[in-house]
Amino acid sequence: MILFIGHEASMTGAPRILLEFCRWLKENTSQQFEFILGRSGPLLDDYMKLAPVYIWNEIPQNVSVLKRVINRFRSDNKTKIIRQIKKRKYELVFNNTVTNGEILNNILPYINCPVVTRVSELESVIYLYNRKGWVDECLKNSDRFIAISSAVAKNLILNHNIPEEKVFISSDFISNSLKPSKIIEKDQQIFQSLNISKNTLIIGACGTLIWRKGPDLFIRVLKTLVDKYKIDDVFFIWLGGDTNSYFYQELIDEIYKFGLDRYIKIIGETTYVEKYYKIFDVFLMTSREEPFGTVNIEAGQFGIPILCFEKSGGPPEFVTDDVGIVVPYADTEAMADKIIELKSNVKLLEKLSENIKKKSENYTIEKKAPELFKIIKALI
Repeated sequence: MILFIGHEASMTGAPRILLEFCRWLKENTSQQFEFILGRSGPLLDDYMKLAPVYIWNEIPQNVSVLKRVINRFRSDNKTKIIRQIKKRKYELVFNNTVTNGEILNNILPYINCPVVTRVSELESVIYLYNRKGWVDECLKNSDRFIAISSAVAKNLILNHNIPEEKVFISSDFISNSLKPSKIIEKDQQIFQSLNISKNTLIIGACGTLIWRKGPDLFIRVLKTLVDKYKIDDVFFIWLGGDTNSYFYQELIDEIYKFGLDRYIKIIGETTYVEKYYKIFDVFLMTSREEPFGTVNIEAGQFGIPILCFEKSGGPPEFVTDDVGIVVPYADTEAMADKIIELKSNVKLLEKLSENIKKKSENYTIEKKAPELFKIIKALI
């Protein structure tokens, strides 16, 4: 039996990848497994359909919010989980992120098996989550590592002294949840709802609204297009992020101050990403630091060429010059220039679109899950 440890059941990348991999595991192998998740989230029910789930930091409903009561409950809950773990005989612990050091540190005395950690973080995120030393604990207590890109592997080896022979590389993959039709037609209803014409050039992006993902750079690219090129038939759409957050309000404020409000829409979290992918002409990966970028594969699935920054981590490993364009780090003017180049060269746009569709086929769960399972089985 394998014990999978995830940090939460949110709709973000790492929890989704773990869920899809374990779904494939259940459908295609006889491997038994269980989960410990650091926190709950909207994907919890989906996890529970696959195997037993223990929530490490579970917060009770309909009880006093006094901190001491919640802390006491959490402590009792963790004790219960450890009791359950003592009864099990695990062959392997698969830790899905380096942020789970606290959980690993607490359960390791009660298990006797190898620990493999899948690393989907680069240095700024590692620094952020290592304030209490939990990342260090995770790295210290792991026997092997699965990096999701060469950039992640390099960071582990050079900055954290992990021996190269202990690091495997297995990239992220796309699930079967997004299924673009063979003939993708732009949805006129969306254009009407956005009050734009069907001939408008649609520039898309997807991610949480945080500095690392570069939504502010996304806005700057648009500003360059409007100011430098006086372009009018363009519209920018950002999918994902908390529209109740302070950073969202800052972004909206800046959009209005730049006078760009009629050219851009921040959609926020949505379960209907497919309908937006279908209308994107170009996809901007504006992340300052990205370990791989699953959204790039999703965009590629829909034949959307990608522009990204060099020195941003994993994206340039996927965005080779046959499927997109890599521009200098954080150079929003260069990114705007390349959008104009693609807009005026329909043949190039179509060629990149065709190539990225084919390339994305190599990053499906059917191709990548067996590769990941093979690595895991070799460690048991």
